[in-house]
Amino acid sequence: MKKTRNSLILKRSIAILSIAVIILGLIYIVKVNFLSSSKKVQKNVPTKMAASNKVKNKKVQKVVYLTFDDGPSANVTLQILDTLKKYNINATFFVTGKNSIINKLTLIRESRDGNEIALKSFNNDTKKIYSSPEAYINDLNECSDILGTVLQNNKFNNKLIRFPGGSNVVNKKFTNSIKKAGYTFVDWNLDSKDSVINKQNSSSEIINHIKASYGNNDKLIILMHDSASNGSTSVALPEIIEFLKSQNYIFKTL
Repeated sequence: MKKTRNSLILKRSIAILSIAVIILGLIYIVKVNFLSSSKKVQKNVPTKMAASNKVKNKKVQKVVYLTFDDGPSANVTLQILDTLKKYNINATFFVTGKNSIINKLTLIRESRDGNEIALKSFNNDTKKIYSSPEAYINDLNECSDILGTVLQNNKFNNKLIRFPGGSNVVNKKFTNSIKKAGYTFVDWNLDSKDSVINKQNSSSEIINHIKASYGNNDKLIILMHDSASNGSTSVALPEIIEFLKSQNYIFKTL
């Protein structure tokens, strides 16, 4: 009986010990898995946060394109060129063929100073040039030939144009024909209002309008004019440049 009792006690002890070992083993496995998954979570979280911060902190470079239409003129364009040179900035000039003949030396300086010369028309006679797409293309070709002759050593082969009044005043026949002829047109997204029908805005009005309307856009194409009647534009230009620089814009040509 004594042997039988001892045998039962031994078996019970072995069974209890086995159960304890199994329980401890399960606890160990659960603990290891928990620690392992915890490390993965801790490892992944900073990576995602860093990536998120990287995208969030990435700044888009703001660019402004100063464009001047309907020149060159004698005094106004020269004043604009002096200002651009002072600030080490270049602009894009959409010139007319007629004014390019009258003010040859000014056109040459525009080009030599590193500015971009582009096409508008011969004399902005919209009734004539908008009579048909072919009429406008012929006008542009004539204007291009004039610029090539005036610039001589500074060869002119730019196919960038701006429709008088903007592309919204013509239909798709014009825009499609222009493209087929090898030209590219560009409009603007900020009108300086320096050339208003029946009204000559003052330099302060031009400046205030730009400040109120620029909208902090990442890309600005500003429409201005440098014809003989746009003296206010040349006066306003330094403050316009200073303002845009303060808003962290860089200046480029189209």
